Amino acid sequence: SHQDDDEEPPTKEIKISPVDPDAGYMVRDGKPTGFFYLDHRTVDGVHSLITDTHVTPANVHDSGPYLDRLDRMRTRFGFEIGAV
Repeated sequence: SHQDDDEEPPTKEIKISPVDPDAGYMVRDGKPTGFFYLDHRTVDGVHSLITDTHVTPANVHDSGPYLDRLDRMRTRFGFEIGAV
């Protein structure tokens, strides 16, 4: 169905930290709620080494930067991905 011109578009509440606007507001079960950052790490499971780390606002899901980070490691270091 099409929206009538008289209807207001749906809105989404976005929380922005007054002291650190780059931080992301996180709400997850079993975690503290508030403005945070997340570090996304990739680990070589054979050698137990961290091969990449990437920091994002806490409201960015792991799946967002994941494929780009894998491509970066493949291109930059020539890594072959065996399993994810």
